[in-house]
Amino acid sequence: MSTTEAEKFLSGAETRQRIARDQWGRPLIETPDGSIQAYTRASTLGKALEDSSGLTKWLQRQAVIGVASRDDLVLAVNAHRNDNQKLGEIVEQAMEVAGSSAAATTGTAIHDLCDQYDRGEEPHVPEKFQKDVDAYLEATEALEVVAAEEFAVCDELQVGGTPDRIYRLLAPMPLPTGEVLPVGTLIIGDIKTSKSLDFGHIGFSVQLATYSHAHRYDLTGGRTRFYGRLGEIPVGDRKPWVEGEEINHDWGVIVHVPSGKGKATLHPINLTLGWELAQLSRDVREWRKRKDIIAAPVTLTIEDFVATARKAKTVDELQEAYVRAVAAGKWTKALKKTFTQRKAALTAFDDEDDAA
Repeated sequence: MSTTEAEKFLSGAETRQRIARDQWGRPLIETPDGSIQAYTRASTLGKALEDSSGLTKWLQRQAVIGVASRDDLVLAVNAHRNDNQKLGEIVEQAMEVAGSSAAATTGTAIHDLCDQYDRGEEPHVPEKFQKDVDAYLEATEALEVVAAEEFAVCDELQVGGTPDRIYRLLAPMPLPTGEVLPVGTLIIGDIKTSKSLDFGHIGFSVQLATYSHAHRYDLTGGRTRFYGRLGEIPVGDRKPWVEGEEINHDWGVIVHVPSGKGKATLHPINLTLGWELAQLSRDVREWRKRKDIIAAPVTLTIEDFVATARKAKTVDELQEAYVRAVAAGKWTKALKKTFTQRKAALTAFDDEDDAA
């Protein structure tokens, strides 16, 4: 990476730190029409469609293993059965005991080491993980880093986030369709350090497709806007990743560096499908906000048909009440007698009116 590219990389980190966020951690962005809106995080968007049952079961297994591994945690669970907050803390301890955070910590560290190499630095890498980093460097030899870790916004979906990489292909990239992306193509890239890519593929495609339709959100102009209790917040200008060029909207690439395996592979990812899924994710999230699907509680009261009959002003009203009584299963001999008497009274009244 050149000095200029390294400076861009660093400015990307600075932008992420300066982005103002609301109480839920959503980035506050100046929209094209000049208003300030909380954008959905790109990492959140695809979760609306993901099946998290596998992850949930894994977390449950880890928690059980952690509790079973330490007598003090078993005791703590029994002592705090009715304290949800305390139980949550115990679960976190149990997960730590089971080593759940170790893989995540390792993966994040490898990701950061790859970042440092792409910045042109030479970080100290423990011998155990040097093969992982070497594999990453070899796999990405034909991928020129154009931008890295720079904040971006997709206004069409009102999404903001930080793509790992914008790459320029230095060699043709074959696709599963039989086509080939030519040298010079700009593509979105993402580095994954999980053991497998079998899970989360929907989220990956949504995230990368969204970034492929996004613009860099540049805060270097120094502009600010007043926003309520946060006061003056920095706002950015939308800029292309490379002047006069567009990122490929159809395909991106996942750089898979499974922690501790000493290998790295490149996986084309379909962004045409990802963009369709991104729009579907947006729609699902909007539906989840609806408050008119379940109404306020109501009380069902069966009509007092005796009272209704006595209050009837016309035979037609009495006939309508009869239909409702039959539908409600309340038509009895006693009720029939009441209706008959009321009908006779109404008919007699009508006869008196006619005689007059």
